[in-house]
Amino acid sequence: MTHPETPQQEQKNIPPAESIPDVIPPQYKGIPSEVVEELWQSKVYVNPEKNKAEAERRQQALEAIKQGEADRETAKQHQMSERYSKLPPEQKTEFPTAQTDAGKILNEHIQGKRELDDLSPEEFFVLGKLKTVYEEFKKENPDKPFGFELSRDIDQNVYNNLVQRLAFKVLEGKQRIGDQEKANEIRQELGVPAQEIQTEGLLVPEDESQIVPKQQVIERDKFTVRHALDINDTLLDPKFQEQLERSKYKAEYNKLPVGKLLDLAWTGVDDEGYEAYKKTFDFVQKVRAEQKIDSQTTKSSGAEKVERKTLRPDDLERLRRTAYSKEKQAIAEGDVVNLDLDLAQIDWKVGERFDAHGLAKISIPNQLTQLVKLLEQGIDPKRPFHTAPLEVEPEKKAALGAALGTAGGTAYKEGSFVLLSNPDGQLMDGIKYVIVNDAYYEALDELQAAYPDVEFIRADETPKRLQEIVNKIDKKK
Repeated sequence: MTHPETPQQEQKNIPPAESIPDVIPPQYKGIPSEVVEELWQSKVYVNPEKNKAEAERRQQALEAIKQGEADRETAKQHQMSERYSKLPPEQKTEFPTAQTDAGKILNEHIQGKRELDDLSPEEFFVLGKLKTVYEEFKKENPDKPFGFELSRDIDQNVYNNLVQRLAFKVLEGKQRIGDQEKANEIRQELGVPAQEIQTEGLLVPEDESQIVPKQQVIERDKFTVRHALDINDTLLDPKFQEQLERSKYKAEYNKLPVGKLLDLAWTGVDDEGYEAYKKTFDFVQKVRAEQKIDSQTTKSSGAEKVERKTLRPDDLERLRRTAYSKEKQAIAEGDVVNLDLDLAQIDWKVGERFDAHGLAKISIPNQLTQLVKLLEQGIDPKRPFHTAPLEVEPEKKAALGAALGTAGGTAYKEGSFVLLSNPDGQLMDGIKYVIVNDAYYEALDELQAAYPDVEFIRADETPKRLQEIVNKIDKKK
């Protein structure tokens, strides 16, 4: 089947509106019409003619923005209709189910249960509003089911097109899972062990994406409880180990979520087996928590321990929305939101000692998602991950730019975050510092509490702080 395009690719293929005059002020281009209506407050003049002219200018710009939004969504509809027409008959039959699944996935996202990283700005804006509505609704009606109706036609069109776009991705995910299942059937016929179904990167319904063969579940769950928590087997009491083994085989494999601990109460294991498992799990979690605190202690006035705080999905969404709003407000006011201005003051002799990677080629909200993923999972050595010095000698920038593939021979700095190594170290060995742009200043305290092993530095304090770090290292030599 044809691979779905990203929102950015889709946007490039959408023809521009030809008949719309360029009456939109630069600071309002790319901003939703709803936001522009709030931001653009006309000045009041003594001269009534000026007031009339200003009101007409504002109205013309708003109409042009709204027309552009409508044309954009119409073009999306045409593209997806063409894509649908090229689907094979069996996938056309499956498409209504894929649309339903896409709706479920969006509901999970709205409720903070799932992240979607490839949203276009207009999709992010509409879903952000729905998240706010959902949160307000649940405050007043915690026990009632949530439903919504978008009052603005453009928002409804954006949402409908997003459902269609995700439906194609669901189809692709199901096809890839089906291919893996067929391969496992062949393996079983040949007497070869089946492989776990790989769903990473696929957009498929949660209950269907997380089915694995029963024996793999048993082995995987032992691994999850006894190994993946970074705890030595000897820390488990032998009687707990025995009880754990006894309880595993009773689980219903078709209900087990991959990568999550087995919930024996949910899967119908008897009370004795569940209690044995629960004791084991509680014990492991207790030891893990103690080890985590020990490894993430920050010292202030002695050996005081500071426990890491977890950033929940709703925390991340709140921080993303705050940064997005701040960015749009800054653009509307003619300001610039990027790290370049503050980091331009870094002494190149200091900057060249830090291996760096800038998160800059994705939207501001998604930059936080990518940052958290890298901090949680680390840098995958099996995947391309390009780094460059934070700063270099001015005369070398052109040559290094060609060699490293960056414009100025240094890491990208125009985004929300720049990851840094230790001085004279390599970023692949671990993220030690993160420079934070002003769009995310309000997230600094929460990020620092969640990742105490990493130092988060405000962009406007970076030149001074990096100089201090380098000086401290040099004094020890």
